[in-house]
Amino acid sequence: MILQVGSITRPNNEAVVVPSYTPIYDLTRRVEAMKIRWEITGRVVNFPVAGPSITTVQIRELETAFRSNNPRCALLADDGSITPYLLDPGQLMQGPYLVDYTFPASESEVYATGLAYRVSLEGIQYVGGGGTDLLSFSEEVTEDPGGTTYVYVGGAVNAAERQVAFRQKSFKYTQSGSATGLLARPFIPPPIWPFALLAAPRVVLGGPLNKGTVDTDYTISWEYNFEWHTKLYGVPHRNNRG
Repeated sequence: MILQVGSITRPNNEAVVVPSYTPIYDLTRRVEAMKIRWEITGRVVNFPVAGPSITTVQIRELETAFRSNNPRCALLADDGSITPYLLDPGQLMQGPYLVDYTFPASESEVYATGLAYRVSLEGIQYVGGGGTDLLSFSEEVTEDPGGTTYVYVGGAVNAAERQVAFRQKSFKYTQSGSATGLLARPFIPPPIWPFALLAAPRVVLGGPLNKGTVDTDYTISWEYNFEWHTKLYGVPHRNNRG
């Protein structure tokens, strides 16, 4: 196999690539993206003439290629044809980017006859079906109790007395939460008690984050306020579909 990094093509069988794939899930455990990692090990060998100066030139060439911004990386067949092993920045959400590298791989290497190297690259490829691709969602409901409430008065001289403050105090509720979408901002869930809503919800937009060729991690938070003359019953949403 032939390793190609950017415009640099290495000799046949110089490097070995071990790819690994880590899925990125949405809230329903559906795979939305895939983190692709290449572990590359190779050895710069000067053939047919060995010499430190030649090795230095080749190492500098490799370092420049791997350090470049999102280099296109490919494994070619022995005849130079394309194989399925490809990290193309045009097909990735992020990367490929350099994670780490080592030149040489050990202190026992002999410089004049070549040096071993190790490089780690990563990229993230979108494989979802479109839409908001909900990555996170949380919601909670808080209650300010109503009905009959009491207060204590006095106490400066005599014992404080417990008295009724409100016999029919209204019940107040707050429905609040946040959500994050992979490629688009999620919509907020509907109010649990629309008949008791005091006003339109307070909405805060966050993000997105620019991590690569596309913007990701669109966040949104919300807060509904309710008030009713009797106790209301309801539970927070599990997702933004209501």
